[in-house]
Amino acid sequence: MKVLLIGNNEFIAESLIKGFLIEKDKIMLVGSLNKKKIDSLIMEKIKYYPVDIASDKCEDLFVVNNPDVVVYFDNANEDLNNDMTETQRLDHVNNLINTHYYALKAKVSRFVYISTTKLGDPSADNNSEWYKAHRSCELFLKDFDTHQTTKCIVLRTAELYGYGYNTDNSIITRLIRKRLYEKEDDSIDMSKSYDFIHVDDFSAAVRRSLQLYKSYTLNIASGYRIPLNIVNNVIENIDWVDDELIDNAKLIGEDISETVNLTGFAPSISLLDGLREVYDEELSLRNNLIGSTFMSKLKEGIR
Repeated sequence: MKVLLIGNNEFIAESLIKGFLIEKDKIMLVGSLNKKKIDSLIMEKIKYYPVDIASDKCEDLFVVNNPDVVVYFDNANEDLNNDMTETQRLDHVNNLINTHYYALKAKVSRFVYISTTKLGDPSADNNSEWYKAHRSCELFLKDFDTHQTTKCIVLRTAELYGYGYNTDNSIITRLIRKRLYEKEDDSIDMSKSYDFIHVDDFSAAVRRSLQLYKSYTLNIASGYRIPLNIVNNVIENIDWVDDELIDNAKLIGEDISETVNLTGFAPSISLLDGLREVYDEELSLRNNLIGSTFMSKLKEGIR
């Protein structure tokens, strides 16, 4: 199967590529990405086109590669969030519309759009440009889907985390850094709770969704929420804590029953195991930073 991945998020791209390569699929990646953030060994096994999503060249890639499936994701979830302007919102929606048009012309069988479960969150700001952008994209795909050979699958993902997501856009990464660097982060609202999904589970769900030959809107989540104060407590005591602390704090999360019934998807990575994975990575990054700083000062002293 030939899969065309379109987006600007290196973290999501790398996880999806790994999964598709296991299935021996042919992968084409399109987007304005920082290749240094993706494993070089992975990049050697795919075709990468450093083309802006908004560029006219994007259409040519559909003609040249003739993909079977398109997985469309971008950075609106991560980088713009509620700071998105009206112009950015319109660009965001137009990019999706144009890409979907290219897919129709190329007779792609399935068009997968990565959205967010926050659209179903009653506490979300539905007046924000970020919210309107995602809602508009979903409505366009739903309205346009009638009698089309290209089936549209909308996957609403919960709060992503995992190895390699070392960015301040990740709540879990920020909590871990708060502990490792002993710095307070007052911008984190500890009263909130989130449904967290590990990126590897997310990637597996995307691959399973490609078995579908009808259009659906599905939640990709763990199915339960955890209060941030509990997550923070686990991180503060990561060396000895067990699953019981998390299990006792579970709240009802996103409804994944339809996803499970249609695809057989079920999260396989526990939140505790995922937290330990990210914590170990951040600890290693910190130690390397301390080590390089020490060596720099040592060299300065020798001079």
